[in-house]
Amino acid sequence: MNTGEPARDGGCLVTTLATTAIVPGTQNLTVGNVALIKTTSVALDPAGNDYIVTFNFTWKGGLAAPLTESITGKLTYVPEAVVPAGTYSDFGLTLVFEINKADFGIVSTETADKIDITINANFNNK
Repeated sequence: MNTGEPARDGGCLVTTLATTAIVPGTQNLTVGNVALIKTTSVALDPAGNDYIVTFNFTWKGGLAAPLTESITGKLTYVPEAVVPAGTYSDFGLTLVFEINKADFGIVSTETADKIDITINANFNNK
């Protein structure tokens, strides 16, 4: 699991979310560490410039086998920008959604009942 917070990835939430620690330089693609997102619909958000995305989210969490749920989230396009050194540019997508921890077998009191998830995908022209 990679939350983007090194202290958290080192153990704090690894056990809570029934995942295994990331080992630098390896692909740790165990069933407990992989979540799958398969989009079923995308629509322009009438309240802004973002998109409303419905998708099937599959993750094992603390369950015996992975569970798939239909979830709706917000997808934002991050416009292209030249990096400070000026040698290349990048752009991205951000997907924000929420899951109920109990649905995925997480029983710990260390997290809220609803877990907010933010996924950032960055692309560049290096």
